[in-house]
Amino acid sequence: MERKSMSHVHNLLEAYAEVGTDPPDWAYPSHASIPFIGKNYGRWNGVIVYASAENLAQYEREPETLPDYFNDDRILNRHRTAFECDSNRNFFRHVHMAPFDNGSLIVAASYFIWRQHGEMIDEPVDLLESIAVANFCKYSISGKVNKDYAGDTIKLTHSIPYVMADVGQLQPSVVLMPNSILKKKAVRDSVREAFPHTSFVGIPQFNSTVVNTHLKKHADRAAQLEVELEGTSLARWIDNLTGYASGYPYRYLVEIDEVLAGSN
Repeated sequence: MERKSMSHVHNLLEAYAEVGTDPPDWAYPSHASIPFIGKNYGRWNGVIVYASAENLAQYEREPETLPDYFNDDRILNRHRTAFECDSNRNFFRHVHMAPFDNGSLIVAASYFIWRQHGEMIDEPVDLLESIAVANFCKYSISGKVNKDYAGDTIKLTHSIPYVMADVGQLQPSVVLMPNSILKKKAVRDSVREAFPHTSFVGIPQFNSTVVNTHLKKHADRAAQLEVELEGTSLARWIDNLTGYASGYPYRYLVEIDEVLAGSN
């Protein structure tokens, strides 16, 4: 499995080089990075999970915080590099992508796999090493303020060739990605036409605003789900999420159930 993962890395680096990794003029001056590819990628017939966009504004506000690997070729595979350089070994490992570093999209992926395959993973790192994770948007808007451009079709189109390379090389059975991006016709038509045998599943962002406000409608079912999952490894993962009131993250899992029901 690990040798196959290294082959994926090599092939994707070549594919990105063909597209060209230099940023557009509106972006922070960093090269596009390939996904973090788990050493055991291929379980469940391949799963890719996309967050939205990189936010590198911190490095414009505080240049001294820029990691060393942004200054050499490691920048092209910076998510694996960040993982390997993570000396803190936090419960949710660092891959230089906030929704994975804080655990939210790792929890979402774990729940999806449990619902689809009946398998619950014991440790987050084991799940991470079994899937691929990335930002759909390969560049960060230049400036000192974090900006997401999931709703900007023109900027999104810069990333589509890299995403096509990701999916073409990794051949996943499922791609979980932000619903706000998948709703864009230019994105949806491109990926579904090119990869008719891959299931592209749109999910909302997993953050406190979405959970506390937009998904309040799921409060009752979320309380029931919390009881159902009590004592499981997934419940332990949820207990390690920060920034949520007790029990609230289960609202997001109920939303995943609704997404899956709607896709059947």
